[in-house]
Amino acid sequence: MALYTLKGFSAEEATSKYVYENLFPSIQHINGKGCIDKFTLTEDVRSVTKIDVMRLKSVLPAVRQLGATNNGGYMNKYNTPGNGNSPQSVQYTIGVDLFFDRNIPVPAAQLFANKTMFESIVQAEVVDTMSWAINIVTFAKQIEAFFRNGDNFDKPKTHEQGSIVASDVTTAEIAKAVFGYDPDVANDCVKKFVKANAALTNGVPEIGAYVVPVSARQAFISSDFNADMKSQYASNASEAAANINATGFINPFTQTESKRVDERTGLCGMYDGVPLFLLNAVTRQLVYVYLGLLGTASSDDDLAGVRAALDNIGGMIVYANGTCRGIAIPKTIETNKDPYNAQSYIIAPLMKMGVDVLHGASIKLLVAWGWTPDVVAAIMNAISFTPIDDDGTYAATALADYGFNDGSTK
Repeated sequence: MALYTLKGFSAEEATSKYVYENLFPSIQHINGKGCIDKFTLTEDVRSVTKIDVMRLKSVLPAVRQLGATNNGGYMNKYNTPGNGNSPQSVQYTIGVDLFFDRNIPVPAAQLFANKTMFESIVQAEVVDTMSWAINIVTFAKQIEAFFRNGDNFDKPKTHEQGSIVASDVTTAEIAKAVFGYDPDVANDCVKKFVKANAALTNGVPEIGAYVVPVSARQAFISSDFNADMKSQYASNASEAAANINATGFINPFTQTESKRVDERTGLCGMYDGVPLFLLNAVTRQLVYVYLGLLGTASSDDDLAGVRAALDNIGGMIVYANGTCRGIAIPKTIETNKDPYNAQSYIIAPLMKMGVDVLHGASIKLLVAWGWTPDVVAAIMNAISFTPIDDDGTYAATALADYGFNDGSTK
């Protein structure tokens, strides 16, 4: 669909709910699988500068001698219900990465006749239009954290970001975090997926996770990786598993159980107990925007190599408790008459979101042909999460490589 401006009003904003469903995927990272979500209702979203989320409490299993001075008193004192009433979670404050304030149309006047119906439509519109931004920011922060200096690579922090050299990154560090596979060898990607998943089973002690349940993991894979996996018979049964996995999730906006996962989340199967979701090329391109990797005329030669290396990522397996995501949403949403259609309204939701990855070790990457230390060092030096001002960022620029039609092309 070509985007254009009519009398100062963006035609994109005036499209119907059904068009939005075609344009934007649903939120991909599922609460309790690919991240831990915390939704906060507030009267004034604009005043929010920090968001409180829940994170896993790092507790070593300990047996104390009878009569010890502590004798469990400390743990009992702080044994307050956290996320999902779990005493293993604690409150954690993160910064805001995204402020969302786009106008969204509700086209049919009949929707206002029933209060319950109207509220459900508003919630659906908000999720539909904000979900892509939520996806992109979450992916960007996870990739940034994976390469964060001192997490997976250059653990002694020999050099600061921007000055990291190949000798700072060891092959042993790469072997623990990056699982290289050969796309030309049958089933190699499947074997490496199982190994990467097993690495998470060994736990993530960096965040106090000595047990990482398979049910708290989510995998995001490329379309090529998906095709390679399904070329072998054993994973064809993943389609049936995916259908089973698609039910029973809690909708965070309505707090009701529903079919949370559908085709718009990119769910494409299940393997080794982990649900698989597609991370397509368009989403990757926009993630590169947020990571500052599109470059300029003077820097693009170096950044082109970094983008090419990241394009070789066939999949990533993430542990839910390693990523904290907070979304502040308003208790009330402003509505205004649509100046171009008297029968419809424009809603103006204000939302803020923040994502914090506690440690890069909570993420494992599957990379075609693997990476060498010099490639990892180059990526570490180049990546930097950069919030984007919507006034200066356009799809025509971000998607230029895809021949995006901005309305000037017939």
